[in-house]
Amino acid sequence: MSCARVYSGFIIAFLIWLTPTIGIDAAESIPVLTARETGVALYARQDPETDRIATLEKDEILVPIAESVGGEVWYMVRTKRGLIGWVPIGWPCASRHRA
Repeated sequence: MSCARVYSGFIIAFLIWLTPTIGIDAAESIPVLTARETGVALYARQDPETDRIATLEKDEILVPIAESVGGEVWYMVRTKRGLIGWVPIGWPCASRHRA
């Protein structure tokens, strides 16, 4: 792995860390994701072969930050514990709904 790739990963993580935590107002309709079952992985990158950051619990709420472009749909999300990582969308990973 090149130093430039690692460095750019740290920069992205730092910029995301600087973003304010999203507050959920009951009057707003914010799109959220939920883990469909216990054991869904939160990945460091958009690749199931990469490191797992955490294992999610069933119905854990995930706030989307970014959506990938390409063949398979992945979302960069923030958990209520403040962890940021990627989840694939579709069975059995995560599902979309509005709060």
